[in-house]
Amino acid sequence: METAHTLRTHDGVTLAYRASRVAAPRGMLVLLHGLASNLSRWSEFIATTRLAQSWDMVRLDLRGHAGSLCRSRIGMDEWCSDVAAILRAEGAPRALLVGHCLGANVALWFAQRMPQATKGLVLIEPMFREALRGSLATVAALRPALALLVPALRALAALGVHRRRLAFSRLRDDVAVGRLFTELGPRFQKRPGGYLRILKLGFRVGDSAPMAIVQLLDKPATVPEAKAAAEADMADAKASAKKKSKAKKKTKKVAANAE
Repeated sequence: METAHTLRTHDGVTLAYRASRVAAPRGMLVLLHGLASNLSRWSEFIATTRLAQSWDMVRLDLRGHAGSLCRSRIGMDEWCSDVAAILRAEGAPRALLVGHCLGANVALWFAQRMPQATKGLVLIEPMFREALRGSLATVAALRPALALLVPALRALAALGVHRRRLAFSRLRDDVAVGRLFTELGPRFQKRPGGYLRILKLGFRVGDSAPMAIVQLLDKPATVPEAKAAAEADMADAKASAKKKSKAKKKTKKVAANAE
């Protein structure tokens, strides 16, 4: 029976994985998915393989994928440390690693860093440099030049250029976008949720429509001023309704006298 698990790492990342184990100790098989994938890559394999009769199996979402999302650093060292942490949590000193695409690279890196914990490797479509072809080989050759662009890209990300463009595509107002990033963003940066307060003001005279003020939190409420304005509106509405009522009565009286 396969069961779902989560593991909190030393740097605060929650890893999601599924384990298929029995009580008696057996060999451990770790399944590592590719770059644009997650642990579901191995669902059919888990459902049909006979290896489950003789092996304990673990499949995980690599850090930065599916159930193991994070905003911290991601790389080979982090992925290998995550695999080692899961093996420790499962009480498995050694494992046979099966990796597809990126997962094959992680398996190779793990075996190099932790040979004592590696029982064997099964590599499916590995992405090591010698195996790259076509555009991937070109990108690998240009890697030193592309690395020079990383500081500039990080600086643009810190400035929020792309985020501002996304906001402007919805708001279409430079002033509103500027206020969003310079005033409202810092104000709500550490708030996990609940950004609004709703102040009910009763019902409007005339059509009995419910009235309320919607405000952003962390801002002094302007209830007295708002209520004063609402009361003034209500007084105007009452006066207007009274005038209409008098005019209507006068019209009826004139009509009765004419008859």
